[in-house]
Amino acid sequence: MNNIDILQKDWHIKWYRDILEGGPEKWDGFVNPDSIWSWMHTYCIDHIKEFFQNIPPSTIITLGDGYCGREAIHIKRINSNHKVHASDWQPCLIEVSHKLGLVDEFSNQDIGNLTFEDDSFDFVFIKESLHHMSMPYKGLYEMFRVAKRGVILIEPSGDNDPKYHFNKYEIVGNYVFGFSSHELIKIGLSYGIKNFVWTYSSVHFGRHDIDNINLGKIDEEKKRLIELDDKIPIKDKPLMIFFFLKDKELLNHFTDKDKFSKFEFI
Repeated sequence: MNNIDILQKDWHIKWYRDILEGGPEKWDGFVNPDSIWSWMHTYCIDHIKEFFQNIPPSTIITLGDGYCGREAIHIKRINSNHKVHASDWQPCLIEVSHKLGLVDEFSNQDIGNLTFEDDSFDFVFIKESLHHMSMPYKGLYEMFRVAKRGVILIEPSGDNDPKYHFNKYEIVGNYVFGFSSHELIKIGLSYGIKNFVWTYSSVHFGRHDIDNINLGKIDEEKKRLIELDDKIPIKDKPLMIFFFLKDKELLNHFTDKDKFSKFEFI
């Protein structure tokens, strides 16, 4: 690890530990799917919920999922037949969710050095964590290694948002890499993956003043944000959802040509 990696990991571990020590009022919004905080961070996953609904029961690991395994909880909520394993550098908040019965399994994982054998999970899922790594390509190769059927990546879109090509670091020591669909295809091909699907989504942050107890207020805010989002052309949205598919049959789950782009290497 270099000095920035050490700073990043130390900050990361302390951040989640401080939330845990703050008690339920600090972390309840992450495990409560009806909270505006949870909804804003899982909104993009709903853009691909049909995929999780339609595939057979699968084993799925979420990486960088330290906020109580929020992504794992949401995938499990979409389809309870999946077995979902949540992981992070600091899994103390995920342990809370595990004790509540919200995630099936959890572990402490470094994305660049996963502890699992090859093909340990049907799918690997990672949301907005890869671009903070110092060696993101190494992280991707690790994901490809442990995934039997595919890797699902949600990242700030390098296709649409030029700031992810020029920013170097966030103040806490996070790197800020940017990934375009063309570069991701090339990375997948270098590993022997030949099937790719991608789409774009919005993400809603910043509305932290919403009262999580007042469900009427939350529903009103959700409706407002969805209406705003519907007006944005899909390719102008700031998040990219990208599928590296080892199993060609999975291409059949993406039939909406207006929503999904595909590349199949023959």
